[in-house]
Amino acid sequence: KIIIDFEPNRPINLNIYSCGLNFVTAEIKKELLANEPPFGFIIVDGNGALYGTLQGRTKEVIMKFTVELPKKHRKGGQSSVRFGRLRVEKRHNYLRKVCEVAETVFLQNDKVNVVGLVLAGSADFKNEL
Repeated sequence: KIIIDFEPNRPINLNIYSCGLNFVTAEIKKELLANEPPFGFIIVDGNGALYGTLQGRTKEVIMKFTVELPKKHRKGGQSSVRFGRLRVEKRHNYLRKVCEVAETVFLQNDKVNVVGLVLAGSADFKNEL
């Protein structure tokens, strides 16, 4: 009796239900041999950012972080202009951090490691990036 066991080089996200005597490997081989280039994803909103890749059917979250940004408010009297300025400054610093982390995640040895980049999330943040 010979038993062959192997571990695939990447996760297989494939469900096959087959009631037969043989193990179906054609679809698994096709999935493993498909060498699609990865796409990068950046999802940005007021609560944080998520960086990930999509290669074929395989999704991978590379990094994520959360942030506490001040909300708009109507109180403050004479300090309302200062509160507004601090809010804009914190949003700017957050977007700068998102760009710096994206550079470290998707660039290695001054080469881009993804084919394309998809930017998703809140409209205000996407337009500012």
